Amino acid sequence: MIRALAILCLILTAPLAQASTDVQQVRTDAGVEAWLVTDPSIPLVTISLFFEGGALLDPPDREGVTDIMVALLDDGAGPMTATQYAERREALPMHFSMYAGRTGVTISATILKRDLQACLQFLAMTLKDPRFDQEELDRIKPRILSSLGSRETDPGAIASAAMRQALLGDHPMAREIEGTPASVEAITRDDILAAHRAAFDSARVTAAAVGDISAAELSAALDRLLAEFGPTDRSQIAPAAVSTAGGLTVIDFDSSQSMAFFGHAGISRDDPDY
Repeated sequence: MIRALAILCLILTAPLAQASTDVQQVRTDAGVEAWLVTDPSIPLVTISLFFEGGALLDPPDREGVTDIMVALLDDGAGPMTATQYAERREALPMHFSMYAGRTGVTISATILKRDLQACLQFLAMTLKDPRFDQEELDRIKPRILSSLGSRETDPGAIASAAMRQALLGDHPMAREIEGTPASVEAITRDDILAAHRAAFDSARVTAAAVGDISAAELSAALDRLLAEFGPTDRSQIAPAAVSTAGGLTVIDFDSSQSMAFFGHAGISRDDPDY
């Protein structure tokens, strides 16, 4: 519930900042839960989807595969090559973004209402039938490897990784979303296809929408987007056991400036005083 409301807050636009906002809870025919704010005063619709899992689902020797998979989603889909896809995307009155996080994948689209159906069809093709052409994978890998190389000389990145390791140990939450040079080098197109099957699961999606759209229209749109994403067989990721042992870790690094991270136990989200 907290995650869904956070997504909803992020997509609320300026015209909706009123004294009170009517948030509807919608359940589609297929059972998807969604939160909706209807505002017919602007001819736009924003739909946001959060698929729980994200980089936590990366196999131990393929860290970074979900991040790469999401980056390749809009490099061609269905019968369209990357170039054809980009041209079609530019012609449509919509903006959408895709992000692979540590705990989930977020898809968000803002669409001109009059072209809602055409844009939803394009978005559905993007999610369900990405091409993942080998040449696009070969193109993106050097860029990611370069970024990972830069991270190895970034004091902030080094300190952040050490902090996660101290708090979370071997739990997947401690891993880097982008992976490691070795894991990225090892990722194949088959790994990308497997990550795509694992990431999008209709049983682990939270949806939110705002704009000129009714509950019935949103229900139909979500069921259309998620029709082929049935529940997967994967097991839930076990909750992380956070270490509460105090201590000091110092990492020697040849730099003219120091980076310090501090952490301590905080209040639980379930606490009534949160």
